[in-house]
Amino acid sequence: MSIGGVVLLEPGCPEGDVDVTSPSGQTVTTIGPVRPDETVAVHDGQVDLHALTPSRRSVIPPTGAGTATGPSRDPMTSPSSRGPPTMTMTTTVISVALPVADQDAALAFYTGVLGCELRHDVEVWPGVRMVEVVPPGSRVGLVLLPPDSPLPMAVRLGTSDADAAYERLAGTEGVVLHNEEVLRWDDVPPMFHFSDPDGNHLVYLEEPTTPDDDG
Repeated sequence: MSIGGVVLLEPGCPEGDVDVTSPSGQTVTTIGPVRPDETVAVHDGQVDLHALTPSRRSVIPPTGAGTATGPSRDPMTSPSSRGPPTMTMTTTVISVALPVADQDAALAFYTGVLGCELRHDVEVWPGVRMVEVVPPGSRVGLVLLPPDSPLPMAVRLGTSDADAAYERLAGTEGVVLHNEEVLRWDDVPPMFHFSDPDGNHLVYLEEPTTPDDDG
């Protein structure tokens, strides 16, 4: 017997398989997971899933469309299998810091022996020198720092939004933020230093957007 229509899932309906039962008693099972933001469209005994667009949220199922039932779970106590909303925080690996006893000797070794190219050799502030080399054709640099450098001995990562990344990490268990806020200095991108739950040191630097990034 042919059944047809659209079934809207209840807002609190958990993810899982869905059984669509018509008033005549015919049941068609859709293998899940089916999300509460999807509709189940039934036609001639076949079931299709469709994203629930804003315009379709106000659609009233036609008479005889049937009902949808999913697995019994308490959404208040069962965490979602899809996890919290995510953003693309990390866009690239910029550089990795290495401890060296002598920056001049290390620079000579990495360029003269290993064939790296010099990317930066600057005095960040009086008495604090940062040397960075990069292998030919690579975007990831090696920052050569003395062990007692005040600069973080860390992996430096790019991010699209330093403020949003800082806010999210501030609420993440096990993360240690080493700056009270995002650092903003002249001629350098917004950045901050933090440690992951295993104690690894990381730095986020905000990368400038380009026309391609905006589509």
